[in-house]
Amino acid sequence: MKKYIVITGGQLFNKGAQAMTFITADEMAKRYPDKEVVLLSNMDSRRGKEEREQYTFRIQKYPGALQLLLLKNKLTAAVLRRIGAPETKAYEALMKETAAVIDVSGYALGSNWGYKKTIFYLTRIAVARRHQIPVYLMPQSFGPFHYKGIAAPFVKSMIRKNLRYAKEVMCREQDGYKLVHDEYGITNATLAPDLVLQNAEIAPANVYKNVPVLWTKEIPEGSVALIPNQKAMLYGNPEALYEMYIKIAETLEARQRKLWLIYHSAEDFEICKEIRSRCSTSNVQIIEEELSCLAFDALVKKFDFVIASRFHAVVHAYRNAVPAVVPGWAVKYRELLDLFGQGAYMFDVRSQIDADAVAAAVADMCDTYPERKEQIRNGLIQIREKNVYDKILL
Repeated sequence: MKKYIVITGGQLFNKGAQAMTFITADEMAKRYPDKEVVLLSNMDSRRGKEEREQYTFRIQKYPGALQLLLLKNKLTAAVLRRIGAPETKAYEALMKETAAVIDVSGYALGSNWGYKKTIFYLTRIAVARRHQIPVYLMPQSFGPFHYKGIAAPFVKSMIRKNLRYAKEVMCREQDGYKLVHDEYGITNATLAPDLVLQNAEIAPANVYKNVPVLWTKEIPEGSVALIPNQKAMLYGNPEALYEMYIKIAETLEARQRKLWLIYHSAEDFEICKEIRSRCSTSNVQIIEEELSCLAFDALVKKFDFVIASRFHAVVHAYRNAVPAVVPGWAVKYRELLDLFGQGAYMFDVRSQIDADAVAAAVADMCDTYPERKEQIRNGLIQIREKNVYDKILL
């Protein structure tokens, strides 16, 4: 009997990816306690031994990109088993004993990320296909598929072949579903809400060998959190966004509310510091600790609402019935907010952001957040009637 369940597309640095990894480890521990969960993550494999070994699941590297590509073919795989690097041999040995591959990528398959990331994503499925391992693509964003150049036909053929092989292709948004189902003929595609929304609670003992203390510091009543996103700066106008943040701080100070700056991904910490340095108000503080997704889950409940540009920061807030004002940059934000009847609080940073309009939405949320919380609670009841992990049958 095969003994491993492999998670791909996950990692532990970004809180959204960490949450999807933790939820998958937790769900598999509850459903298949005889299996060992393995997270494939090059970034996390570089952590120190003590840090890696705090988790109940094992962390392992992928082979190099070229070696992974060659491993999808039986003949070249046989050669690489003899002459390949240690991680190549370890990967092949893992695949031979793997019962299922569960991909938790939030957004990895699309031309926005270039050929390299696309081929890396599809090749992981191709290697699983060679070993006849069932593959489950958990709720994620797909597309666009505007590949150009001589490699475009090859990549599009890889998309069709490998997505058709997957047992489930779960799409978070209508746009992605239409692309893979209508344009690529992927009949095993379905629409499904983000898996973090569907999960009500993680058992920490299914993730940590020794459960750490989560969040114990006090947050004053009436506090609001602001969670920026480096990608919003990339897709929007940074100076206009900083002006927006200043207006938000001023709006909240006028209502005698504290504003807490939190980074949901390590790359956003510098933005938090820059926002604080630009604000002349005295109501702004930074939470400097790097939080696990479980600690963030415990923390976010203490706020009346959040202003968040990280997609999974919004998901984490909604998961706890905490409303959000959202300066976002992709269709996934719009569809998420519409799912809970919160579309009026979505602002697209790719167009000229209206700082006054965002500040007005923040002021409105100060008055109406109890009603918004109730809307979100009702939405969660409907979403949690089903669980995407019920589709994983080993």
